[in-house]
Amino acid sequence: MSMLDLALQCAARGWYVFPCRGKIPIHEGGYKNAAVDADTIQRLWASNPNANPAIVPGASGFTALDIDHGLGDEESLRAFMQARGLPPTFAVRTGKRPEFRVQLYYSGCAGESLNGWKDGEFGGDLRATWGHVMAPGAIHPESGEAYTILWDIPLAPVPAWVRGLRSSIKERVKDDGGPITENRNSTLTSIAGKLRNAGLGHDALEAALLATNAKRCAPPLDDEEVCRIADNARKWPLPDGAQATLGKPADWRTLFHTREEVLQCPPPTFLIDQFLAREAICAIAAPVAQRKSLIALNIARSLCTGEPLFGSLRVMNRPSRVLYLCPEMGLVSLSDRIRRIGLGSCLGETLFLRSMNMRTLELLDIPDAALDGAVLIIDTAIRFLKGDENSSEDMQVFSDTLFAIQRRQGPAGAIVALYHSPKATKDASELTLENCLRGSGELGAAITDAHGTRLQDPSAPYESLSFIRHIKCRDYKGLDGFEVSGDRETGILRTVGDPFATKATLKLGTGGTKANRDGKDEAARAIIRAHPGLTVAALIDKLEEAGIDRKKTWVTEARMEAARTGARRASA
Repeated sequence: MSMLDLALQCAARGWYVFPCRGKIPIHEGGYKNAAVDADTIQRLWASNPNANPAIVPGASGFTALDIDHGLGDEESLRAFMQARGLPPTFAVRTGKRPEFRVQLYYSGCAGESLNGWKDGEFGGDLRATWGHVMAPGAIHPESGEAYTILWDIPLAPVPAWVRGLRSSIKERVKDDGGPITENRNSTLTSIAGKLRNAGLGHDALEAALLATNAKRCAPPLDDEEVCRIADNARKWPLPDGAQATLGKPADWRTLFHTREEVLQCPPPTFLIDQFLAREAICAIAAPVAQRKSLIALNIARSLCTGEPLFGSLRVMNRPSRVLYLCPEMGLVSLSDRIRRIGLGSCLGETLFLRSMNMRTLELLDIPDAALDGAVLIIDTAIRFLKGDENSSEDMQVFSDTLFAIQRRQGPAGAIVALYHSPKATKDASELTLENCLRGSGELGAAITDAHGTRLQDPSAPYESLSFIRHIKCRDYKGLDGFEVSGDRETGILRTVGDPFATKATLKLGTGGTKANRDGKDEAARAIIRAHPGLTVAALIDKLEEAGIDRKKTWVTEARMEAARTGARRASA
């Protein structure tokens, strides 16, 4: 019997179903996409014929009591039920092996779903208002065994004992990001829970916890204890719709894209034409005081009103709302900017703000209802990073957090995160991913799109044009350098010329930059071109021998330019 046949059998019972890869929902929205009509179910399985069917108890009018611990066989199940006054009902043995785990279906809703009920040696979960259970016939991704019907009898009403169940999981300790001197174990467990919700697998989760323990716990826990916390967290259920490593699947092919997914993959769609794609994690990077926030507010203005960004980049699709998190700006300053740029009427409708006057909101604490179809603007990302931006482990955790947010937004949303560039970027000869994003390279690898920006004349910040360049595009060409001018009264930015037809260049040596103050730039570049095999440190020493003082960033840029020039000459 095919997986589609199993799904249709569930629908014939009036149960809402949707496809899963292993136990993880395939489509964005998870159990919210479940259907009971045959036509929709056939479409859901047409491109995923091997997908496991999952049932949504809440939508289907029943409650599923999951008994994960304490049972040994069917006889012990009957004894468990008799002792608690549970009537016989439809029952499914799960595919987990070698344990004997059972799900009891009862008609009606027992209230809120919960994780971690416990009664002596017995325990499990409850699925009622939200969540899903795997349908009979589904294959467990680790054991390869099928979920099987144990008792195919009518569903009994929800008994009082089930309605009285409560979660045994204690409230997690709040993590304020500071030193952990008390409740170290509980706090690390709370952190592990958020990392798990972000979709981290065991290795990444363990590495992140060990780094947090070493840097923030005083005194640190033993590594063995931290590893135990990570191992336990790996077993916790993920939120519906979150993705994770599937363990040992019954069919290794499920680890890869299907032919249909590859050949039928649509081209990218845009929120703002050639500037902000749907489902993007887009970075806006610039040194301090280079109009990052003003650019972000212009993006918010266009997405909320539908007016072209910078007066020329069309809004192709508008999100359900824009969430602007700005813990670096007070409400007075933010309010003034919002009024002047003309977004006051959008507040509370399509624009929602948080300033530094409110406590910092953890990204993973933003509700699904707010994120659904929204664009999230983070100003700036460093305020939401726990740890060191130069640490690849800490940046891996932050990147995974952004991925988890992106999945919860759905295909209509996007993330725009503002990042500080190194100070030396003000003197760079061009804007690149490497010199615009400060910190670990993990961030540059994780984001899908990035724009670098800088004032053309930093000595005249109010009059200067801003240079903007696409420094990374995942799925499309992007814009290779254009300029915008700003209205000092309103803050609205406008392109200079046609950004699609006219390529602007980054200006150097203007308005007090450090470029070529001693007049030795060309001599320095000649030395660098003459020694292509030397490292940056060796080149700095070589320049000092010639009486030329140049910093590491300048030498790095000049060395890259010399390499590009050499490559062009060689190809010619």
